[in-house]
Amino acid sequence: MDNPIAFDSSRSLAALEDEDWTFSVDEYDAPSHAAALATKPVGKLNPGELLQLLQWKVSPRFTIPAAIARLMSDPFQKAALHEGDLMVAVLESDTAYWRDNYDLWCVMVDLLAQAITTVSARVEAEEAGDYLPHFLGDDFMAAVMHFRDIHG
Repeated sequence: MDNPIAFDSSRSLAALEDEDWTFSVDEYDAPSHAAALATKPVGKLNPGELLQLLQWKVSPRFTIPAAIARLMSDPFQKAALHEGDLMVAVLESDTAYWRDNYDLWCVMVDLLAQAITTVSARVEAEEAGDYLPHFLGDDFMAAVMHFRDIHG
C-alpha cells in the first residue's frame, strides 16, 4: 500500500491549514493543553495524540491520513485505552470525509481486511472457537458497520 500522506508531514497543523485557521479549545471541546498539538509536526504526532485529534475532529484532511500511515505498520496498535483504538477512531471519522476521499476509504478497506485476517489467525491460535466480535470488542464492530455503509 502506498503512503496515504499527500502533504508535508514535517509541518504542523497550524502551518498546513488555511491562514485564518486557529486551534480553538472551545471550538473543538478540547482541554487547554491540546493547542500545543496544533504546532507539532504532523509526522511527529504519536498514536495517542492522533487519537485525541481525531476524537476532537481536528483537521481531518491531515489527521486521518497521518493515522492511516501509522496503522499501516500495525492496524491494532494501542493509542490510549485498548488495542485497535486508533483504527476505531479512523473508522468512525466523519462520513462526509470518507465520501469525499474515496481513495483513502479504499486504503482503509484494504487495511481493515488485513486486520481482520490477522485477528482471525490470532483467534484460531489463541482462543480456538471464540467469537470474533467478542475478541475485538463492540466498539470495533460498530465502527466497521459504520464504515462499510459509507460507500456500500
